[in-house]
This record gives sequence, structure tokens and C-alpha cells, in this order.
Amino acid sequence: FVLFPELFHMPLMAQFGDLSPAQSIRRLAEFTPAICDRLSQLAVNYNTNIISGSLPFLEDGHLYNVAYLLRRDGSRDEQRKIHITPGERRWWGM
Repeated sequence: FVLFPELFHMPLMAQFGDLSPAQSIRRLAEFTPAICDRLSQLAVNYNTNIISGSLPFLEDGHLYNVAYLLRRDGSRDEQRKIHITPGERRWWGM
């Protein structure tokens, strides 16, 4: 297994410095499908399973903190964070 830390992609938020934290994390969520697709390709190419760390995922206007399991066979599963922190609620509106 390769395991990435929670919110490993946060440096991408630097390009949204003019936005509020809540707006920035929602913009960052736009990258999640592409990140998952790339990690899935890497899992298959290197014959290993990858746990993405958590990524923001926007669905029907609601923001979720989701970790993905990207398997070496190309399949994937996800787990939404169950216990949202007070900071995630306050700053990002999760």
C-alpha cells in the first residue's frame, strides 16, 4: 500500500489566495476527480494499492472530506469522513 496523508493536495489552494477558505476548498474540490484518476492509473501501473488521503468532494452543493482506496486492478472505493472537526465546519462549511 501507498498511503497519502490527509489533505496532501492543500498546496494547490495557493492559487486561490484571493478567495475565502470556504470558496477555496470548493475550488480545490474541482481537482478531486482528476487526482483520483491519476492515482488510479499509478496504482495499476505500479501494481499497488493507494489510499489517497482525504480530498474535498462537492456533491449537490454539500462539501465532503473523502478518502479513496484506489486498487491495483483499477477499482476504487471511498469513505467519507465521519467526524468533521469544528475547524472544518467553521472554515470550510463542511
